[in-house]
Amino acid sequence: MESVNNDFNAKGYDKIKADDLVAMRIHGVSTQLVDALNNYGFKKLSINKLVAMKIHDATPEFIEEMRQNGYTDLDVDDLVAFRIHGVTPEFIKELKQLGFDKVDGNGLVAMRIHGVKPEFIRDVRQQGFNPTINQFVSMRIHNVTAAYIEKMKSHGIKDLTIEELINMKIHGIN
Repeated sequence: MESVNNDFNAKGYDKIKADDLVAMRIHGVSTQLVDALNNYGFKKLSINKLVAMKIHDATPEFIEEMRQNGYTDLDVDDLVAFRIHGVTPEFIKELKQLGFDKVDGNGLVAMRIHGVKPEFIRDVRQQGFNPTINQFVSMRIHNVTAAYIEKMKSHGIKDLTIEELINMKIHGIN
């Protein structure tokens, strides 16, 4: 354990506690990872952040893919949240194809948490609406689907806004 500790000491991590060394070893945190993260500007991360990145596969390759998609200012918490909730480069590319060029990190995570998928966006747009990201999230939270919109139209309820549709759904108008 002394040699591992010395390797990390050389990277600026001195006085690492034994349980931190064990956690780092269990999860595969290496000095090579520290070097790679340093190259991306993530310098002297806490042991907890290093372990979290490794556990959730927020790798230097993932950082590079996010940067290639325009997300150059993400911090460790953003990257870990993206991995936990399934914000992938493919998801971002699909959103760009739908006209959402740069959704902020919180918006991307909210979309994934609440199931705002590209198909949902396309289905709602086919009903004549073009909601914002926040509106799409709210629609999913309240189960306002393209089918619900179509149903309201079939009852003769037309020219509604997204907010009105959500409010109707909240109040049980089916």
